[in-house]
Formats: sequence, structure tokens, C-alpha cells
Amino acid sequence: MKTDFFNMTHRSRRQFIQLLGLSTALVTFGSIGRKTLAQSNSQYHYLKQQFSGKYVCSGETQNRGDIWLWSPIPDGHESRYKFQLIDTGDGYHYLKHQFSGKYICSGDTENRGELWLWGPIPDGHEARYKFELDSVRA
Repeated sequence: MKTDFFNMTHRSRRQFIQLLGLSTALVTFGSIGRKTLAQSNSQYHYLKQQFSGKYVCSGETQNRGDIWLWSPIPDGHESRYKFQLIDTGDGYHYLKHQFSGKYICSGDTENRGELWLWGPIPDGHEARYKFELDSVRA
């Protein structure tokens, strides 16, 4: 039986995410290829988790929107999977979701911390939205 994730209830999605283990921080992204950071700022990227082969996505548009892993990318839903890498100028990036216009963030500092979508970025909370991109070595 195929699950239609976009039509699941909020609670069902959260339970499904727990099964995937996505409620833990999933952000160690691979190299962004040969593109410069300036080029990355104007382009969108798919964020693919190595272990599952699935993509980070969300169909939510409200603050505190869930993010999850899903694959394959359904036709017509590409914007739910696209993220813009915005260089903050201090070695970090904001990850802006194309579909919602919101940013990936977390206020958690412990293992199993949750990630969600929120925007705009409130003054004084910028660190909750910054991610460091680490290259993956084979």
C-alpha cells in the first residue's frame, strides 16, 4: 500500500517522521559541487540524505511546519523539495525552502532535536537558522 504523505494528518506525519528518525538533526550536507557560494545563493538545491537516498521536503507553509524525507519527487511537487543555500558571510548558510519561503531552523541543543520551517527570521535568533556545510569524503 502506497502512503500519500501530503494528505496525512499532522500527527500521522510526525509519527512517520519518528519512524524515519528525521526528528534528529539530519543536516550534514555533502559538497555543493564546483559551484561557488555566490552561485549557490541564487540557485535551489535538492538535499538528498545519503543513508535513505530520500530527499528533504515539506508541503507545509505555516510556521513550525514539519520537514521530512521522501522519494521519489512527484511530478509537479518539485518546489516542495528545493532549498536555497544563502551564505550568511560567516561560514554558515540559511536553508530557505522554495515552496513555503521559510527557513529550516531549530531551537534544540540536545540529540534528537527537531527541525522545522519558520520565517521570517526573528532578530536575535539568527543562530537557530544557520547551518555549516561539511564536505563528505569517500
